[in-house]
Amino acid sequence: MKHIIPSHSKTKGFTLIEMVVAIAIFTAVALVAVGALLKVMDANQKAQTLKSAINNMNFAMDSITREMRVGTNYYCMPGGVDIGALAELPAPRGCDAVGSWAIAFKSSETEPIDEDTNCNLIHVYWFDGSNILKWQQENCGEGPLGEGDFYPVVSGLGSTAEDDDAAIGLDAGYIKVVTGNGSQPYARIRFKGEAGVEVQRSRVRSAFDFQTTISQRLID
Repeated sequence: MKHIIPSHSKTKGFTLIEMVVAIAIFTAVALVAVGALLKVMDANQKAQTLKSAINNMNFAMDSITREMRVGTNYYCMPGGVDIGALAELPAPRGCDAVGSWAIAFKSSETEPIDEDTNCNLIHVYWFDGSNILKWQQENCGEGPLGEGDFYPVVSGLGSTAEDDDAAIGLDAGYIKVVTGNGSQPYARIRFKGEAGVEVQRSRVRSAFDFQTTISQRLID
């Protein structure tokens, strides 16, 4: 005896063409979603690395500003550090320098020479074209033996390592130092560069520009 299945109860599946179209649509939507997600991740990484760079640079500039404001005898060295001049600073000297330069000054820190006399210890900040370096006296009359006596002020500066969150590159440094002529000595410092990381899928870098003006509290 034959059983007849009503036509309205017959089940249907997807055809091959429908499956191909559905997979193609899903693939397109997935690619768009993944691309958007990667862009969001890159934007977040870019924001975090720029924030890290700005925090590092702000710390460096604040440190330089605090020390120079209470220092005296601003001595600008365009072109780099004059090692021979640092044992005892000569008269204050201004300059208008781009690229490598150094600024030396007598800090507010003192060290006794004898029972009746103190000296102000010398501090030096040096921009060598890509890094911000520092040297400071520990004893009166002491001078740096060479470039190896300087240490970096900003962490991650000049780094290009992949996935280094603190990678900062300085491509320009400018200083203008004005002294004497009855005016209050001051220094204007500016740094330009980039911060970010190099990742396989893209170059996540952001430009920044820092500038500050430091007025000497005590006139020479």
